Amino acid sequence: MKKTQHILSLIALTLLLSTLGMEVNAQTFAISGKVSDAATNESLPICNIIVKGSTFGTVANLNGEFSFELDQSYANDSLIISYIAYETKSFAVKDIAGQYQLVALEPFVTEIGEAVVRPMSPENYIRHAMSKRSSNYGSEFMAGGYFQQLVKDNGNLLTQAEGYVQSYAPNFLDSADSQQRLLLYQEVDNMDDLTFGKKKSEKKFKKAKKKANKEGEEFDEEKAREEARAVMIGTMSPSDVIEMDPIRNEEAFINPDRLEEYEFIYEENSSIQGREMIVIRFQSRGKVGSSDIYQRGKQSGRLYFDQATDALASVVIDHEMVIPGALKPILFLMGYSVSNPMIHSQVNYQFFQGRWYPQSTQFHMQIRMVDKHFFSENEESNLDVKMLVVFSDWNVDDAQEIPEDKRMKYSKNMEDQLQPLSHITWDSIHRVPFK
Repeated sequence: MKKTQHILSLIALTLLLSTLGMEVNAQTFAISGKVSDAATNESLPICNIIVKGSTFGTVANLNGEFSFELDQSYANDSLIISYIAYETKSFAVKDIAGQYQLVALEPFVTEIGEAVVRPMSPENYIRHAMSKRSSNYGSEFMAGGYFQQLVKDNGNLLTQAEGYVQSYAPNFLDSADSQQRLLLYQEVDNMDDLTFGKKKSEKKFKKAKKKANKEGEEFDEEKAREEARAVMIGTMSPSDVIEMDPIRNEEAFINPDRLEEYEFIYEENSSIQGREMIVIRFQSRGKVGSSDIYQRGKQSGRLYFDQATDALASVVIDHEMVIPGALKPILFLMGYSVSNPMIHSQVNYQFFQGRWYPQSTQFHMQIRMVDKHFFSENEESNLDVKMLVVFSDWNVDDAQEIPEDKRMKYSKNMEDQLQPLSHITWDSIHRVPFK
């Protein structure tokens, strides 16, 4: 929300800040804090923070922290803080405004072997819920999407970037891909150097530099290092994360024709955003899906269905990506050993104007790689990749496709794809605190 520009108001607010410690102005006041597990004190990432009875709110960052400004018209309302598998907490907005709130959520206690008996089997309930997909989920829509990307290698920060996209999505029953226009993007400078594969890279740089000098050409070492770094850590765009929508993709664990590939069990009801949820835990019976590069290993997670509408409101997925046996000898000849990547993802939906729309997607991948040397110590990389996309400002009445020449392309660098709009600035959007 835009801040007032009246000088007298600013002076008055400055005095108010000094006496009350509140970051407020004539129209807004600050809400901030951190959410953690009451039992372990561990941070709870991507918690939902929303004003009760509205669609206004945010999510916590990857460290459980949140910070945003709230219009004073909400002063007499309540703020709902919820997280999957935890008890929801509610706070009076006027009681926490301007104070850094430490929020400890109590976990639901459900034994692993404990099951909830219902009249309908989990499989039949999922079939029932999916039969309502066309009525529960919106038609085409547009939304703003704030995103963050963090890449670490052995704890060293390699990439920290954030941006904002305009996103168009076709009808949920349409197989066409969504479209994005990159409006804002920035990376943090002075990142740590990539250490994995450094010995091999240095040899290649020296060889390339020697060849360039011999041919009378200039060798851009800085550019070469950046290109090597990009190849090593890879590039993941917000489009990749947005396309992880399990409803649109009709993932196997909710596909009525593939449910026999999984085991399902009811758990105790939970709540998200103040709404009662039916919880179903799932575990694949074997490996699920494959591609030319990897195979999916076993998959497990939880499905959260809104009890009032039977809509899938949230999905938590853990799975292992199996490196194909045919690829391992090639990696061995290259001197590399790669463990199977472990991936955790979470997709949340928001109830808006009687239907459900994507609200946030979190992606987290961990992979261990070893660069083997015969006569020296091996180099090891523990690569940690995190990506977060948070949607807001849904437009369901006048959704329009993004012009072809304005759309993001997978093959191009992010900086080269900026298509800004004058009214969209860093100050005009809601940003999730970095951590």
